Amino acid sequence: MRKVLMATMAAGAIAIASPAIAAVTVADDPVGTPLASQIFGIASTGNPVFGSSPNNSNVPNVTYTSNTPTLMDISNGFATIKDSGDTPTWFEVIVNPDLAFTQMEFSIQLTGESDYDVYYLLSGSGLDANDFASYTLLATGSPLHQDGSTDKNYLIGGDSGESFDGIMIKVADSNIFEFKHNSYDPDVGPGTHGGVPEPSTWALMLLGFGGIGMALRRSRKRNPALMQVA
Repeated sequence: MRKVLMATMAAGAIAIASPAIAAVTVADDPVGTPLASQIFGIASTGNPVFGSSPNNSNVPNVTYTSNTPTLMDISNGFATIKDSGDTPTWFEVIVNPDLAFTQMEFSIQLTGESDYDVYYLLSGSGLDANDFASYTLLATGSPLHQDGSTDKNYLIGGDSGESFDGIMIKVADSNIFEFKHNSYDPDVGPGTHGGVPEPSTWALMLLGFGGIGMALRRSRKRNPALMQVA
């Protein structure tokens, strides 16, 4: 039994140390139907600026951070983020809702034709969701390509229901004119990716079962009567 418990503990340690493999994709969304929680703007200028979700409650619970020293404007209503100057100079933006989410929809308009990359931050990483260095480049569907002065809607999410803390957009050869039509689907609950336990959760379950088994074995050795079948 001791060997079994040791093997279980080793497997649990490996599961805890091994992060979940994310299968994150982004795709065109021609319809552009808002997700469950729409983000509304709280009229302000600066960096960062703030949105309010899921309704226009005027609570600043969604943070938009751009590459400094650019300042942004965010308007009331369905959040629209622009450069505060006459000529847009920002090319990088983070969207960080207070709540973890499983999908996010956004629309972007560029000042000229360009590729741009999408980055993501999985929830539970412990990293700063407002720091550009925290984000991982999307491997599937990125970079995206878009003509200037055209609006396109996109939807980002995980193939296995991954949970996110934020997304980041980084434009290569142009600047962002507007970032808007932002909405997301909140995560269903902690410790799961679309209802499937995380590796750390499985590890704790295995360790718990192993400990119960060892406790029962020791009890039976101390009290042989437990071995009898009524």
